[in-house]
Amino acid sequence: MEINTRIVGTQSRIFPCISAVLLVLLLWPAWRVLLFAFAGIIIGVLLCGVTDFVARRTNLIRGLAYALVVSSIVVIMGGVVWFMAPHVAAQTRQLIQDFPRSLRHLKQLLGRYEIGRDLVELLPAASTSDSIGLLTHVLSSTAKAFGELVGVLIVGLYLGLWTCPLA
Repeated sequence: MEINTRIVGTQSRIFPCISAVLLVLLLWPAWRVLLFAFAGIIIGVLLCGVTDFVARRTNLIRGLAYALVVSSIVVIMGGVVWFMAPHVAAQTRQLIQDFPRSLRHLKQLLGRYEIGRDLVELLPAASTSDSIGLLTHVLSSTAKAFGELVGVLIVGLYLGLWTCPLA
């Protein structure tokens, strides 16, 4: 009897651990999709809450309040992009011009120290084409992040419509 109790007790402790490990192994490849969906749910809940607030304050039906909230967000974001785009473009041009010189200067400063020389070996060559390639990679990663942000907003808009009854 005592042996069976130990086995059952051990099994009851091992099963949740094995289940958790299997769950992590199954969900690990899908972490980006799950994070994307979670962010969309957060945006949807936020939109639903703002819609409720606007509907209560303005006595609009929820469908019109939701349209007003989404329209306002689109107009505000469009205005921010409209006003910031020239500044961002000018700063990007300046960054493209100054980046190779700054990279060479960084290598010179790091070359003064032993640990810095080890780090310099990891940096790309100071030629213009290599530094422009590195800058292009950074800028494309930034554009990809903005694209994913737009995707999350679209999912959030959809989930806001789906989760928030508009009648």
